[in-house]
Amino acid sequence: LADFVVCAWGLILWITFAIAADLTIAARFQFFYFPAVLAIAAVLLARVWQEAGRDKPWWQAGGKRAVLVVLALNFLGGVTVVSDLGYQKFERPDLMAQAARQFAPPGTQLLLATTHHSHGQIAEMMGVGWQFHQQNHEPAPHFLLAHKEDGSELAAQVLARRSKPFPVPFS
Repeated sequence: LADFVVCAWGLILWITFAIAADLTIAARFQFFYFPAVLAIAAVLLARVWQEAGRDKPWWQAGGKRAVLVVLALNFLGGVTVVSDLGYQKFERPDLMAQAARQFAPPGTQLLLATTHHSHGQIAEMMGVGWQFHQQNHEPAPHFLLAHKEDGSELAAQVLARRSKPFPVPFS
């Protein structure tokens, strides 16, 4: 298992630095080797548990106490994830849709126009659109996304040009 983890890390570093496709920015690219890391940690904790304080009660054995602390911290970490306190997303499409509805007067056509640089930003806007759909917002909003290249003002020009024919009034 250790060889697998080392090879996985090497593969991620090679893809990141040799191909220049940064896999280190998103945690989801690290999960394929995570079960092996857990198995290695479990073997190490089992060894510590067995070797610690063979002639002492578990509450006096330092190694067993360390294993119990690790298990308690893992349990607390699981509770934070299950209760949505851990891994919270920084983008909140539900709040964005709610703020846009409050900003636009009732019955006004809503246009959400922005530039994007990555597929992740497109997914964020799709989340906002899904929230509008879930909230049955009428009239349905329109979305305008323009791809932005580094150092180029073309995306802003596209947004300005494409939003001109949009029916007035709009927010």
